[in-house]
Amino acid sequence: AREAAVLGTPTPYDGPEPAIDVAAMSERFMAGARDLGPLLNEILSPETHARLQAVTHTGEGVRSFPDALWAHVVYEFAAAHHHAVMNREHLSQALLPLYLGRTASYITDMAAADEAAIDRRIEALEAEFEACRPHLVERWISEGGTGR
Repeated sequence: AREAAVLGTPTPYDGPEPAIDVAAMSERFMAGARDLGPLLNEILSPETHARLQAVTHTGEGVRSFPDALWAHVVYEFAAAHHHAVMNREHLSQALLPLYLGRTASYITDMAAADEAAIDRRIEALEAEFEACRPHLVERWISEGGTGR
């Protein structure tokens, strides 16, 4: 893995801890996944869509949005963008509630983690994206990019 370039000198934040409304993020995810179901059906493979629906049917908001699922979602949206499956603004709007769900899950999972645990989690996510790369390539070169 390569280190990211850093410009300037990072300065630690000394103010109060910013308030993050995980519940609101989770609600937007749940509503978006429900309301955008037909649109997501056009973007995501049946397998990824089913796995996403399973995450939304916990009844308790976003409890876990697995790294592998997130990698598949991002790659399938990228392929849909590449194949112009629909208006690209609609694609980005459809991804937003999923991003909020993933972020809410990550914040919940990492709330009590130390820096080393967070670093390991980020490395695991990076490895998941690497492992899923063939899925992206397959969808990128397939007709229509949706795998349907």
